[in-house]
Amino acid sequence: MTDGDRKFLARLVASHKAVISEECRRKNLDKSEYFRRVARADKKAQEIEQSCMRPRRF
Repeated sequence: MTDGDRKFLARLVASHKAVISEECRRKNLDKSEYFRRVARADKKAQEIEQSCMRPRRF
């Protein structure tokens, strides 16, 4: 995974967090729901990054 890929993934997660924040504010959801969704997004980003770091076996 290149440095540009990591930056793209970070921007993607940041924009997703903004969407989650807006949706939680619009639907009057509590902070725990926001943090639950954000944690899931962060975990998925880490999974993507780790899957690209593993050496491939053929």
